Amino acid sequence: MQSCATYALQQKSDSVISAMQTTYWLAKENIPSKKYESLLEFLEFKGVDLNSMKVGSNASNKSRATVEEFQECISEVIESNVLTEVRKSPFISILCDESTDISNEKKLILYCRIINPDTFIASTHFVGNVTVEGSSCTAEVLFNYIINFLSEKKIDISKVIGFGSDGAYVMTGCKSGVATRFREKCPHLISIHCMAHRLNLSNREAELKQIQKILESPELKVKWLAFYDALTAVFNSYGALINYFKKNNKTKKSDIDIAAVKPAIQNTLTCIKSAESGQTYYQKSLKENLKSTTVQDKTKVTFKNIELVIHRSIVRKATEDIAKIRTDFISSLNNQMTARFPVESQNVADSFDVLGLRNLSFLSSTELESHGIEKIDKLCAYFGTEKTVKGVSSPPIVESTNVLVEWSLAKNIIKREMYPRDRMHDLRKIMHTHHHKDTFPNLLKLAAIALCPIKQLIVREVSANRTGPKPS
Repeated sequence: MQSCATYALQQKSDSVISAMQTTYWLAKENIPSKKYESLLEFLEFKGVDLNSMKVGSNASNKSRATVEEFQECISEVIESNVLTEVRKSPFISILCDESTDISNEKKLILYCRIINPDTFIASTHFVGNVTVEGSSCTAEVLFNYIINFLSEKKIDISKVIGFGSDGAYVMTGCKSGVATRFREKCPHLISIHCMAHRLNLSNREAELKQIQKILESPELKVKWLAFYDALTAVFNSYGALINYFKKNNKTKKSDIDIAAVKPAIQNTLTCIKSAESGQTYYQKSLKENLKSTTVQDKTKVTFKNIELVIHRSIVRKATEDIAKIRTDFISSLNNQMTARFPVESQNVADSFDVLGLRNLSFLSSTELESHGIEKIDKLCAYFGTEKTVKGVSSPPIVESTNVLVEWSLAKNIIKREMYPRDRMHDLRKIMHTHHHKDTFPNLLKLAAIALCPIKQLIVREVSANRTGPKPS
């Protein structure tokens, strides 16, 4: 009797596992659950043995109700695993965005950026897609939804060190924005306006729309940069591109190094500046392909086999106007970029790049001694002091005096041992997992904070146009 019961339970277990594996595959491939029954029927038609999914003569685990139940079970397990990792992290960054789905429901999508305390690996996890009830989406309403969600998931709010958003006033308003309200509970919090949105605003405020109007080109309804044709091409070729990049992922980057952000911005500013001289690739290409000949008062302009005959006075005026438009636009764009990405910004986030230690090998002994002290002092001034906001106090995260001692020692050890310094993540992982973990407790805390909000620097707006499954 016992052996019969064991056999029956084993059959049931095998059946459930097979059904769950099929359900999981559907979800990973973004195939609607309503195709579950159709898929199984097709497999049977092709001669695949599906007896392992049956339990006795009645239970077949082939109904749509079955797949929905299994999806819920799988979702709960994945969510539990993700939340366990989030709760273990010494620091947490919150990335959020609001949107409206196709049923006109307001959504607030939430991600957490965390650090694994054992491996020192940073990762970003989707944790929730919250429905915002009512017609109001004020900072207070959104903040309460976030706080309630974190509390419900038993995520320690005191660990929140970073907040990333699209920079909308409701998110970053200095008086009552969501970030400001977060700082009242977490005084050491760093709020970072998404770089993609900053870049977009730089273009928009550089009179891009006015130029489109002058040139009689359509005003593009794209929230990001005005590369509509490129975006359309990507959209139309999305499937092929995904397959290509899966096969050719040599350039894939699992993360962005905060130390590489400022050089990238400076390089962008240099490229913008070079456009003033008309020596960029596309400007040169335009000159090479644009031909003109003048006979009496008429000018024939040819561009890639397209001819246009106009009065030469119009050509002269158009050339002057385009030159002025180009100069004004480039100047305005450069000013906006400089204003939104200040090279000498005193913001604490900019001081984190010193932890990259990229040019350590080229420093003399004298230079090595003073290297990074100024930026380390800024980090200590922010994270090494008690902060109080509206009566809420947050104790120092690091001990300032010890940070300076650890910094001096770390520079010499890293240079002597020739640790890799191409990515901050790899460097700090080596320091964390080797015998230096207890030697640099404060410095590693700063490194963890630097890695934790890193994705906020590049966080893109995530559309909440679907209710979707639970975190997976």
